[in-house]
Amino acid sequence: MIYIFKKIPKVILLLIFLSAILWNFQPIGLSKEGWHLLVIFISTIISIIAAPLPLGALAILNLAATVITGTLSTKEALSGFNSNISWLVLLALFVSESISKSGLGKRIAYFLICKSKNSLIGLSYTLIICELILSPAIPSIVARGGGIIYPILTSVIEVLNKNGKKKI
Repeated sequence: MIYIFKKIPKVILLLIFLSAILWNFQPIGLSKEGWHLLVIFISTIISIIAAPLPLGALAILNLAATVITGTLSTKEALSGFNSNISWLVLLALFVSESISKSGLGKRIAYFLICKSKNSLIGLSYTLIICELILSPAIPSIVARGGGIIYPILTSVIEVLNKNGKKKI
């Protein structure tokens, strides 16, 4: 509860700044909807940097702002969720978090280190082979690299640092 009260000044400052921009400085030749969308986009970036709220809440508030101000219709605002790739990336990030939290990443890391015979080049080839095996199943590079390979690689690094292996 105290966390929210500490963030209120940032939220108020952000709202004052954006409302001043929105009503005072519209460039000539730019439509009203285009200007509003630009201001909402800039506010999204600034609010992510300032972090007055968690990222999910900021995304929902800025999405709601596009609909409330009449900048976009509800169908236009939610059309980004219609893409299969965005859902694939989101699912991969969920898988990434589950690999990290369940300890599966550490088990895979121990297996990969064992199969690579404690050599850096062997470990590199093993990770490349993992990428090759996963590529037909997960065609998105972002989903595959960020969702599965990255947590395994960070687990390998964590295991090597924890065990004090200096060979690799």
